[in-house]
Amino acid sequence: MLLFPFEFRMPRLILHGPGSLRDLEKELSRMALKKTLIVTSEAIQSSDHYAFLLEMLTRSMIENSCYTIPAGEPTTMSVREGLNQFLKDRCDSCFAIGGGSCIDTAKAIGILATNGAELKDFRGQDRIIHPLPPIVAIPSTGGSGSEVSRYAMITDQEQRVKMMFSSPLLIPEIAVSDPLLTVSLSPLNTAAIGLDAFCHALESLTSKKEQPFTNILALSAIKLISEHLRKAWCDGTDIEARSGVMLAGILGGICTTNSSATLIHAMSRPLSAIFEIPHGLANASLLSTWADFTYLSCPEKFRLVAETMNYDSHRENPLEGARMGIEAIRALCSDLEIPSIEEMGIDIDDFESALEKMADDALTSGTTDNNPRAVTRKQVIDLYKRAYLG
Repeated sequence: MLLFPFEFRMPRLILHGPGSLRDLEKELSRMALKKTLIVTSEAIQSSDHYAFLLEMLTRSMIENSCYTIPAGEPTTMSVREGLNQFLKDRCDSCFAIGGGSCIDTAKAIGILATNGAELKDFRGQDRIIHPLPPIVAIPSTGGSGSEVSRYAMITDQEQRVKMMFSSPLLIPEIAVSDPLLTVSLSPLNTAAIGLDAFCHALESLTSKKEQPFTNILALSAIKLISEHLRKAWCDGTDIEARSGVMLAGILGGICTTNSSATLIHAMSRPLSAIFEIPHGLANASLLSTWADFTYLSCPEKFRLVAETMNYDSHRENPLEGARMGIEAIRALCSDLEIPSIEEMGIDIDDFESALEKMADDALTSGTTDNNPRAVTRKQVIDLYKRAYLG
């Protein structure tokens, strides 16, 4: 691995820690912005954090226009609405404050603002030509990693497919990771978002595109999740736990930007698009099934997971250590009460009728080939069936 060249990308600036939102103000005067589009959700728009952002923009003499995204995953329709407002109000930048859906919407608006055409024309790897307007990402969840990543996910409702966009041009200029924005998250959302960050770290660690920098960050993220996610799930006001989970989200997002996701994300995208399961929860519902399928192809990596999560790593027997890594993952999902796909209320007949489409979409998603164990269409269908029951 050390003999292969690699690149490493991340935002120009990351601000992290309780109260870090206020530290953004000193950066605003350096950005020479005139009017920005704030992309947010209804819940965030009524928060004190949003009001504080408006005050900072006013003091920095930056005008603003607000686009409030619809509930649910971002879609081509909602992106087009946001773009129309961006152009009508002659904005020169985007501030995204909210969950991953807000940040991904801002990225997609930016794609069309400077590249034109239809969003589907830029689907896939490195198809964006022109730089986006500056994006400042302020997550209120802290697990999707979108605030530091080269990816955006937008659902095409007509085709019932979740489109992936990947380019270094999608990395926000500034990411503000303030755990005070996350204290109101429900236990289920806290668990799903934390396990999304866990998936980012574990997938990059096992990816065929792994590299030295991201391996270090991935193990750090796994350790942070192992130490802090249960605490944040039990007590949302535990700021130290929230901060640990949010830092893991940053590390995981940087990992996937530079080493890519694998089969979990490939399978979660169609599951999310067809059944409207939130992205983090879709990943979480597939995590243990994927680990059972994958660990034989890279047992030493799963042994490291066991060691990092303070499980017996069986140094003398990597295969046994790998199985302990799977046990650690299963215990984490169980403790956080992650529901199976069946327990989410997805009808078995509807699920089985969608299996072939989901398998086809997963195999063409762009990250399946990075999985350390090769997978066939039949195996993908079988993995979906196993995950359905949990």
